[in-house]
Amino acid sequence: MPLISVITHTDTVVSPYPASDVNIKAYPPGGGTLGLHYDTNGITVLLFLTTNQEAPLRYQVERSHPSRKEPWVEHGKVHARKGALLIMQGRRVLHDCEPTLNEQKFSVVYNYYERHDTYRHPDFDNFVYYGARPSRLEG
Repeated sequence: MPLISVITHTDTVVSPYPASDVNIKAYPPGGGTLGLHYDTNGITVLLFLTTNQEAPLRYQVERSHPSRKEPWVEHGKVHARKGALLIMQGRRVLHDCEPTLNEQKFSVVYNYYERHDTYRHPDFDNFVYYGARPSRLEG
């Protein structure tokens, strides 16, 4: 965690939600994927456990610059390389994983928050990890 704080210049804490502080994502051959989403945590760290030629992480980031009249959306792809670490602003980067074809892909997801901003809807983990319908709309 100190390394993440140094890199992000924030007072970083590990996710206080036990089901999601650290996860392993396994994408099997033949369609393993994760749909387009933003994360609930502000800082997402991916440790790639495999090197893959397919199934890149796809991302979309809203950009703006004084030299341009209008903001734009940057699109990109990151292919997994074993041992590489990717750090992103999970709440600000819309992302997904392109489906696997023949390879399998494994990564470890570390979820971090800034100490002053750890809010997440109380039903989130039950919905995402256990398929339970949220009991209310507002947190």
